[in-house]
Amino acid sequence: MSQTKRDAAAELWRICFGDPEPFISLYFREVFREEDTLLRYDATGKPVAHVQMLPYRLHLFGDSIPAGYISGACTHPDYRSGGLMRTLMRDALRTMYERGDVCSFLIPAESWLYDYYTRTGDYAPAFGRERVMRHRHAGDGALPAGYTCTKGQGDYDFFRAAEVSLTSCGVLHSHSQWQTACADLSLAGGGVATLRDENGQTVAEAYYVPTADALDIKMLVGEEPATALLTDYLLTDGDWELASILVHSDAAPYGMLRILRLLPVLEVFARKNKTVLHEFVYIDERFPQNNGVYRIADGGVSFSSEVQEADTIRLRHYSPSSLVSEFFTPFPSALFLMLD
Repeated sequence: MSQTKRDAAAELWRICFGDPEPFISLYFREVFREEDTLLRYDATGKPVAHVQMLPYRLHLFGDSIPAGYISGACTHPDYRSGGLMRTLMRDALRTMYERGDVCSFLIPAESWLYDYYTRTGDYAPAFGRERVMRHRHAGDGALPAGYTCTKGQGDYDFFRAAEVSLTSCGVLHSHSQWQTACADLSLAGGGVATLRDENGQTVAEAYYVPTADALDIKMLVGEEPATALLTDYLLTDGDWELASILVHSDAAPYGMLRILRLLPVLEVFARKNKTVLHEFVYIDERFPQNNGVYRIADGGVSFSSEVQEADTIRLRHYSPSSLVSEFFTPFPSALFLMLD
């Protein structure tokens, strides 16, 4: 019997990443979709290269736009350095464009891959995050009267509202994507802790995994002092002295963005930045339908596909990566709970 696409992708995933079997089972049960997956095989039918283009939505300058998240990009160790991933990424970009995605984003697994994805796909760093350490405060970690902390279920509405308000650009998890992220934490012995006030309203959430040395908080949602209360409670409850918390950083890159359809991006940017005046030439070798002269003014965008010789001299030129670097530096957003 021939191998299914799901089984072939899972086989290659095991070889390339070495993830625990429970995670692989979760991923290929809840995340994998054949229509979102590209595979390459050798002459014998063995899977040798793989990438998934997971459909997400990005919160971008106050709007929600469709975006493709590159997940599981890998080449079998015996077939690396042959250009397979370069052509696979080219096909992935085209597939995402054809299904209507406005942008694509990814998280390089290693630092050298930032340059690789810029060269092969015209991606640029656009997201940033870092770790901050928080020690447990003196005291018993008791919550104020009427406050409660529950673990396990979480509050998706509170989480989603926080995703929208955290930054000017960020990932919006659907309910099923959020559930899968929570299940992934559970596999690692962690989960989500929810703090509610005396009125039963959610005021903070921590998405966490316990480690031998510290409480690893993958995302902390809410405002001070509620987030501090929740962190201290969890540290005391688990007898940890230290919490390692992932937070947004505007300077430490963690994730890249590639614009597929420029006009919708500029339109939402212009509506949010009505005083900006900017005119430039844009050149996208992979999607020449984007090429032309763009003018941002008075909260709107005009576009002409005709580039005059005078335009090439007087106007600044952008590629997809250089435009992202211009509009998304310092990094306005962070990527959290991405099964990375």
